[in-house]
Amino acid sequence: MPTATRDARIRHYHSQGCNDVQIAGKLCVSARTVANFRRAQNLPVNAPNVVLGREGEQLVTQLAQSMGFTADRPAEWLSPFDVRINGHRVEVKTGRDTEDPGVFKFSTSATRKGRFTNPTQRKNYAKDADFMAFVCKSVHGQPTRVFIMTPVEMAPNMRIDVGKGTYAAAENAWERLR
Repeated sequence: MPTATRDARIRHYHSQGCNDVQIAGKLCVSARTVANFRRAQNLPVNAPNVVLGREGEQLVTQLAQSMGFTADRPAEWLSPFDVRINGHRVEVKTGRDTEDPGVFKFSTSATRKGRFTNPTQRKNYAKDADFMAFVCKSVHGQPTRVFIMTPVEMAPNMRIDVGKGTYAAAENAWERLR
């Protein structure tokens, strides 16, 4: 297949929401080929977890701005934090509830699995962010909730039970970002 045709098809499938692996399967090329093209074209990743994360970052930014905070997302793609609110560096984690409505689980391990060139990535939340924002998006029709805390206050594997439990005081704790 000519490169121009392949590139047009990658753009088409990407615009339809396909991720790199899906596009690669449709075009009989490697996922790395698709990823390299996507990065060269500044196209965002369409992986479900990345899309969910971006939704959470946008929501936190919009909510902060609606409360009169200055909030923006860093221009650098590899910034160690996701949103700056009133000068505070905020890392946003977004998750959906489990089969149990109102129960959200987040992995905040110091290492996480990467892909391609860097299979293990290290993350130092205490160094990289002043605050954490945990966005809890329900698949059971409950409203989206945001929990604000410092990296020191979080556990390596967090379980947030909406309305109760260890992190109840962190729900909508936006005043901490003033």
